[in-house]
Amino acid sequence: MNRNNGSTLQNAILDPVDIMVVQWGFEARESDELTIKEGDQLFLLSAGTGTGNEWVPARRLSGPQADVSKVPSGLVPLSYLKKSEPLCRGSALYGYVAENRHCINMRVGWKLDIYLTMGKWMLVKLDGFDGKSGGLGYVPGNYVEIFDEGSKEIFQPSTLKEPPREV
Repeated sequence: MNRNNGSTLQNAILDPVDIMVVQWGFEARESDELTIKEGDQLFLLSAGTGTGNEWVPARRLSGPQADVSKVPSGLVPLSYLKKSEPLCRGSALYGYVAENRHCINMRVGWKLDIYLTMGKWMLVKLDGFDGKSGGLGYVPGNYVEIFDEGSKEIFQPSTLKEPPREV
């Protein structure tokens, strides 16, 4: 996707493939661009994963129940972004079948990186298989066991009041 091909964003809802942190602010100058501030977290969208892209499609981070069509998205300069580091690592205690396009399927024992907690949900990126990148999406926090807490604070699934439901 090049700078002049923003129509892809307006005509389709693209899936997130990575989480990025904004290093420098940028003020949108065109209708297909997204204004960003230093420190913002964004989803890098699937159309932006090719090589040689100076501008990539991105969407503001949204929760597991958000209406994606209403979440601001647009092209941003790739050089203004860096990959977000996970808060910690974990593994799936239970299998989970995604409830909507924001969530992701996982099987018992799958390893994952945890990027964010939002209420009862965790934004995770699954480890890849066969050389492919793992999927990105939300899973219930009480379905995940944290085994590497790293240096950042994160809630423990045992603090959640709801027991896991069968899938």
